Amino acid sequence: MGESISKTWEKINIELKGKPFLSIILTLILCISYLSYKILTYPNLFSAKAFDYQASNISAETLKKANSIRYIYASRRGTKYYFYNCKSTIKEANKIFFDSEAAAEKAGYTLAKACQ
Repeated sequence: MGESISKTWEKINIELKGKPFLSIILTLILCISYLSYKILTYPNLFSAKAFDYQASNISAETLKKANSIRYIYASRRGTKYYFYNCKSTIKEANKIFFDSEAAAEKAGYTLAKACQ
């Protein structure tokens, strides 16, 4: 087998003369190995799946309400309210939640300085 490969390589070199051919072969080998790696790693990448997106009947008001639920909270004993991403050290047992900033302010809470 070793002799047949070397003989084949000699024939190729005689016909196409050296470095340009070698660079083309190496480039092809790299491309093929890269694509085979991608296909094996991500099998669904090249599959032809049809996606069926359905229109949603959810209104903007419903989305706004869903996004605001449990993101505004205050302490039962305090006077400040917080957003979910503000720093606070309120225990979970002492937290009360509001649907909106207006509801928190209506209950007598003001926005904490950490959230401004």
